[in-house]
Amino acid sequence: MLAIITICSYFGFILLHEAGHAYLARRLGYRPREIYLGPFHGYCTLDALDNLRDECIIAWGGVLAQLVVAIPLIVLNQTTLLAQLSFTRPIVAFLGFISLIFALFNLMPIRNLDGIKAWQLISIEIKHFRNKAAAKKSA
Repeated sequence: MLAIITICSYFGFILLHEAGHAYLARRLGYRPREIYLGPFHGYCTLDALDNLRDECIIAWGGVLAQLVVAIPLIVLNQTTLLAQLSFTRPIVAFLGFISLIFALFNLMPIRNLDGIKAWQLISIEIKHFRNKAAAKKSA
């Protein structure tokens, strides 16, 4: 039974990440087409994206979904009796600690990782803010 929980937890953290992308894509008006789960990674296919800003926001979706689950799970594990239950250990390991590590790793600005797009959002938003401020000033 512990092996089944471990396998489900492993694929659960990959699914969680891809569902985060799909969620933000849907919020921006795009249609997620499919989520693929592989043995080492996953991906979420979407309709064609209209602009780089939307692409960058969606890139943050996977990491944010992982953090929303991982951080509370780690805190609960450290502050309650959760750590003493044997069947919760793989869940906490994959959806908590390992998920947190992979979320942070995925933010590295390296090709094929989300960080390559995610961090571009900062410069896009700074430009947007400056353009808005300049337009307000000239009006």
